[in-house]
This record gives sequence, structure tokens and C-alpha cells, in this order.
Amino acid sequence: MEIDGFMVGGVLFERPPTSEKEINHLLAKVANKIGENLGTDEDLYWFIIEQYDLFVSYESASQINFPFSMYDIEYKGRRSETSYVRKKNPCIEFLDTQYMEIMTAQYSKKQAEYGRGLMFALFCSAHEKEINKLRMRYAIHYHNNCVLNSSFNFAEEWNEVISSLGGD
Repeated sequence: MEIDGFMVGGVLFERPPTSEKEINHLLAKVANKIGENLGTDEDLYWFIIEQYDLFVSYESASQINFPFSMYDIEYKGRRSETSYVRKKNPCIEFLDTQYMEIMTAQYSKKQAEYGRGLMFALFCSAHEKEINKLRMRYAIHYHNNCVLNSSFNFAEEWNEVISSLGGD
């Protein structure tokens, strides 16, 4: 089926954006679709840590006002498909296929990454409280697992995360 217009992130536009104002409008519309791809708390958690790992690698990351920082132990190199989850995060997949592929082909990878970073920052700003509660819950879980397995150095790293989020 042929689509009449420009489809990105599940949103149909008359044509590709040609101005900064139109691009910002597109990013706002697609950013609103992010939550639709997060069915569970686990999906949200893995989206945050995976997308944060991608985000900090973007050349444009320093140009984006991000609402919080994360510790390396929380995100660095972590992917849901290589974890106990054993499948790709639905929102990462959505952004990879429904946003990045289209925007990279239309503009450039650098511009697509900048837009993805902006959408991620907007999403995290809007959901910061919920995200930090999840980060705390998982940090406590991982800390306790490290203690049980006598991985005290990793337990201490998780304790730093817990303390930074207001825990004991």
C-alpha cells in the first residue's frame, strides 16, 4: 500500500519537514508515540538504560539539556536482548525502524540522532519521577544480587546509584 505523504514514527505528514519549526512539530508528535511502545515497567526501564547508552554516544548529546545523569553501571553496554529479557526493547526497535531509518534517509544520521536525543530528553523530563523510582527499584535489586553473590565492588557501585536517588 502506497502512502500519500511522509510517514515517520507512525505519524503521517503531508511532506518532509523543511523548517526548524516543522521538524520540532514532527519531533513532538513522534515523542508522544514513545509511551505507546512501552507496555510494562520492565520495557520502560530497559528503554531508558539502552537509549541513554545510545544518547551519550551521539555527537550532539552535549547540545541537549538532559534532565538527569546515570552511572555507567546502570547503562553502559546493556541491552535487553542479551539480558534475562532476551528480546529487543519495543521502543528502541520502534525508534530504530520507524524514526532513525526514515530520518537518516531523508536528512542525515547526525540530524536523526539529534532529533532522537531531543525526543528522549523530552520524554525523560516528562516522566523523570517515574523513571527515578524504577532506577531505584532496579538498583536495589541489582545491589542485593551482588551482595548475595559476594560481588562487593559491584554492590558498592549500585549503592552509589541508590544514594544518588535518595536511598540509604
